[in-house]
Amino acid sequence: MLNSPLGNTVLAARWSQQQATLYSGSETRHYTSIDALIEQSTGAALPIAALFDWLAGKDTQSNGWTADLTRQPEGRIQARRIVPLPQSELRIVLDAPRH
Repeated sequence: MLNSPLGNTVLAARWSQQQATLYSGSETRHYTSIDALIEQSTGAALPIAALFDWLAGKDTQSNGWTADLTRQPEGRIQARRIVPLPQSELRIVLDAPRH
């Protein structure tokens, strides 16, 4: 789920090995995989398996991506891919839910 700074849900995704679904407002889109969903939505492929490792603090390399995990304990991760094109940068900021 991706929330706005005001706490509204901007989009949500669900996936399995068979398909991935993106929910955005009243629109729903179906894809063959989470990789296809991300690449078609952002224009660049992201290393999903490595991403989950990065979230766990494990420095996994993938397809030219380099992750900076120095701030991972604070919930902040940066990753960059220079080659192959297009160059991509990913910044993740995790925010614990407020009760």
